[in-house]
Amino acid sequence: MIREAIKAASAAEAAELGKKGMVYLAGGTNINWAASRIDADRVVLLEGVLPKDINEKEGSIEIGALCTLTEIAENSLIPEALKLGAGFIPSRNIRNMATIGGNIAANRADSYVIPALLALKAEVETFEDGRMSVYDYVKNEKSSLILKVILPPFSGEIVVDRSVRSSAAYPTATVAVSISSGDCIIALGCMNDHVVRLEEVEKAVASGKLKTEADIFNAVHEKINPGDSLKETGSYRRYIASTLAAHSVRLCLGEEA
Repeated sequence: MIREAIKAASAAEAAELGKKGMVYLAGGTNINWAASRIDADRVVLLEGVLPKDINEKEGSIEIGALCTLTEIAENSLIPEALKLGAGFIPSRNIRNMATIGGNIAANRADSYVIPALLALKAEVETFEDGRMSVYDYVKNEKSSLILKVILPPFSGEIVVDRSVRSSAAYPTATVAVSISSGDCIIALGCMNDHVVRLEEVEKAVASGKLKTEADIFNAVHEKINPGDSLKETGSYRRYIASTLAAHSVRLCLGEEA
């Protein structure tokens, strides 16, 4: 329960309050989620402090941290892969509140947005630590105040997908795959505490060592080992994620299974 809220006057003040243990509050969809693991009794309000516009700058797309997922899904500058990921969230009310900076900072394993950002090689600009890849931010469980998200120019193929039991259910698995200039990224959600990349499989695909969908499936299946969830066994989730990843790679390579 939120017992104290302070409206920061600047990003510097917000970051200073964050160092003192206060929690950043943007859209509030994660903090106010009943299953949230965040103890947010003292929060820093970020509205009006951080940018929320979307601009093109020197070929890159810059997205303010307070930009909502609805704004991302509906903006013509945003790559289709990220628009699709943002649009996967079934509730428009949630999309209208949830921010891209908050989505990354929450670092949830079932994020629809983070896999797409990893596939796009997106970066974040933070107040304390400067610029880094979204992958480094989530992998290292950073808590730096995110100011903006940067999407560098991308030329290649991207597939974003997920498996859900119903439109309102939490996903069984999320996936984003990109292949460009001999490079491959495979990002999977719902397999661990956070979205993960399968770097060894990526290298094998990029080098041409893995070509058939069956081989890709087996390689992915070997690298992941999700636990049981409330409604699904780990072996089922492992099979679904491996299938999604293998098929997505094949689509990026331009071949239907």
